[in-house]
Amino acid sequence: MTPNSPRIRRVVTVALLLVLAGCDDDAPSGGGLELNRTCAQTVCDHCTMSGVARDSRECAAACSGTPVCLNYSVAFDVLGSADPDLEKVCLDYAASVARCGQSIPDTRDRCRRYATLEDPHPATEAYQCASSLPCGASASEASSCEPAPRHGLSEWYCQKAVAEGAASCDPEMRARVGHADGWLRERTADAVKSCATELGDDVEFESCVASWLAAVEGDDD
Repeated sequence: MTPNSPRIRRVVTVALLLVLAGCDDDAPSGGGLELNRTCAQTVCDHCTMSGVARDSRECAAACSGTPVCLNYSVAFDVLGSADPDLEKVCLDYAASVARCGQSIPDTRDRCRRYATLEDPHPATEAYQCASSLPCGASASEASSCEPAPRHGLSEWYCQKAVAEGAASCDPEMRARVGHADGWLRERTADAVKSCATELGDDVEFESCVASWLAAVEGDDD
């Protein structure tokens, strides 16, 4: 994804590592996302949050024995190696943005992340297309460089959100999910689905999606 570019995208953690790095058919290198689930609040924490003592009659049972988790938080870790050619075209694109007077924070870290998680084929074409645009290119020119969605993630997101009880899916989240879709390796795209399936009732669906987006967009640091 093009880092910090108004021409293509706004700079935008919960899945298992689905394929070992380097074993994918679509590229000789690359990585995936590993789920980290931690307990954000135990039953004891909840009982004592209003100042009630742990050994009080109200909280003694909740705070004895093995802690029982009430709420989990999730985050992604990026694993694997970056595709060197993809990393280079990402950096070339960043240089073209800099020539147009834009500031891109953490460019090298972002490009290394993107080159680990993105599919080299559509992403390379998108970066090269974006690099060729003149400064001040129109929104339509910029959007013409974006890779088309290939994994059906925006449709999946809306169907899953409604199935989880929402009246409708969040349009901003749907747009972000759909935009990310076209750039990503299949295993990176599948990661968000695995989070929702594997964690089930332990983690809210929207938390899976938000954490996944933070990881693929590079905003989780």
